[in-house]
Amino acid sequence: MIVRELHGQGELARCTALEAEVWGVAPRELTPVAVLVAWADAGGLVSGAFGKDDPEGLLGFTAAFPSFVAGEPGLHSHQAAVRADLRDRGIGLALKRFQRTWALERGLRVIRWTCDPLQGRNLHLNLDRLGALGVAYLPDHYGTIGGDLNGDLPSDRLLVEWRLDSARAARAAAGEAVGGDEPEAWAVRAGADGLPQAGEDAGPQDDVRVALPASLDVLLARAPEAALAWRLAVREALAPRLAAGAAVKLADRAGLVVGVLPTGQT
Repeated sequence: MIVRELHGQGELARCTALEAEVWGVAPRELTPVAVLVAWADAGGLVSGAFGKDDPEGLLGFTAAFPSFVAGEPGLHSHQAAVRADLRDRGIGLALKRFQRTWALERGLRVIRWTCDPLQGRNLHLNLDRLGALGVAYLPDHYGTIGGDLNGDLPSDRLLVEWRLDSARAARAAAGEAVGGDEPEAWAVRAGADGLPQAGEDAGPQDDVRVALPASLDVLLARAPEAALAWRLAVREALAPRLAAGAAVKLADRAGLVVGVLPTGQT
């Protein structure tokens, strides 16, 4: 696999085409090629992954623009997409690692983005494989998006912060586990009927687990009312904890691990 920067209308148009394929959203929700050109021109990064035997075939891409949050320069990674038939082959990980190296070479120490808190596979990449943290909960952040991955759900998002030179990020880059507790208390459990159930009433400083649906995509297609139940249950569990200073630290097959970080740990 080759990961490199993308430039010019021709290359960037392929990103918009892949975006339409992956998310299945209305044309009005697609990022115009002119916007991607502007992001790249303004000091952002649009990068693509290609197979060595097919240097013109785009496997996936990321698009990030410069950010300046609380006086700190960084990147906001607004998009990351991989062809549906090539998922779980390390393409997304390679794209994000390229993004980290690119940013560090330019003196940037943080990349932020948003992701759906019900998409467990994506969260596992962000938190466990990259060493990022979920630091804020944003209810219905983009309004109704539609498409295969959103449907009519409120577009709740988790704000992810990736401290590129943190110990977590360094361990993840070396292929090591980022570490973390294995809490016994559950703020949300999965019931026998597949719907969310309230768990234990843990203290505000305690680490807790939050279950996730087995497949949000399946629920959106077959049982949208169940998808909405999960959206609201996870929102109720995460939003107040993150507002009080906790972070989403890990994501595995059992769900999320949420808790307060030790002082100075990011």
